Amino acid sequence: MRSFDHVLNLWDDRKEASYSENQIDLFLYRSNLLGADLRITNFGGGNTSCKTIESDPLSGELKEVMWIKGSGGDIGTLTRKGIAVLFTDSLHSLKKIYKGLPFEDEIVPLLQHCLYDLNSAAPSIDTPLHGLLPFPHIDHLHPDALIAIAAAKDGEAIMKQIWGDSIAWIPWQRPGFDLGLQLEKCYKENPGIKGIILGSHGLFTWGNTSKECYFNSLTVIEEASIFLKEAQEKKGTIFGGLKIESPSSTHRLSQAAQLMPILRGLCSEKNQMIGHFSDDPALLAFINSHDLQRLAPLGTSCPDHFLRTKIKDVKANLDADEKEMRYLTRPFVKKDTKPKENNTSNSAVKEEPKVQNKSEQSEETFLSKEQLEVVTVAETVEENIADNVATENNSISIETPVEAEELPIQELKENVSEASTETTAE
Repeated sequence: MRSFDHVLNLWDDRKEASYSENQIDLFLYRSNLLGADLRITNFGGGNTSCKTIESDPLSGELKEVMWIKGSGGDIGTLTRKGIAVLFTDSLHSLKKIYKGLPFEDEIVPLLQHCLYDLNSAAPSIDTPLHGLLPFPHIDHLHPDALIAIAAAKDGEAIMKQIWGDSIAWIPWQRPGFDLGLQLEKCYKENPGIKGIILGSHGLFTWGNTSKECYFNSLTVIEEASIFLKEAQEKKGTIFGGLKIESPSSTHRLSQAAQLMPILRGLCSEKNQMIGHFSDDPALLAFINSHDLQRLAPLGTSCPDHFLRTKIKDVKANLDADEKEMRYLTRPFVKKDTKPKENNTSNSAVKEEPKVQNKSEQSEETFLSKEQLEVVTVAETVEENIADNVATENNSISIETPVEAEELPIQELKENVSEASTETTAE
């Protein structure tokens, strides 16, 4: 079994044998392994499928049935409950009534009429892309390495350079039934290929067994990753080279620990969110580069990223001065100045802070971090950033790369909240 340097090979032959050739279990096993490596696809992105022969519950006739990740699911945690199950012949029958691209939305509700299991998950918009290809096992993924090629200006030429005629290219178009027809046509015209790249979108790979499909996917991703690594080494510098140096890892972690509660407070105004901090070398190479201001406004490069991280980034230029950092992250709330009865300065009982409407707020009272609630943190950020955002060379400068200008706090809050709300189309 070959080794991989740029993706995780998690396949276990003993685990495979334990499923006794149950194709649905093997499909779920493959899906979970692929979803365990975020270089292969982001959380919630991509989809996987398999096809089996089942008995039609009405006629008893044996028919091909497709099992595919349902809308809103995640392949890394996919279970049977998250699978949509459809008759493939019914999906092909939709060709008879499909009226073209302007009528794509009319097909979506008709997918419900193709269901084999009426209690299955809702079919996603990518269902026809799998159903119109002839393979028993199919992966549709958004690997970082493949997106780098699929979103490149000369992506198709790079594809030819790496794989020759063994992988085909379909230019970008909105996912839907017509894209499924394009995939079907592409394979019929190139019957020997092992995969298809969708421009600015992702990768389709397949196999006759779940294991074959898994290793076909890993191999294509590995080959793309090797090409990019060698090209980077040959060029020497990326993103125009280094513009600024990062502070020490200890300092970065200290700043992140102070900022994370604030950012989570903003993100959690609608839903409570979990934060993630990364100072991976590849990430630092980008944000410290000369080309950051030029490249960041271009936006995200794949529908998966549009859905999960939204289009705009929020960039904060933080001064290394700890005093300024403490000012930015200082915890405070406003309280009513009206004196309270029976409240002496040496009282052993402390009242919990009362967060009031802004019209009723007045003087500042500093509190311990343990006393702060999410809504308090959010208001603290609003006040602090509003004080600092208009001042050049101060402790923080908030920008949106799309507009390359200072970002008002309300827009910051809206962008962060939107970025934390996941919309599912796959």
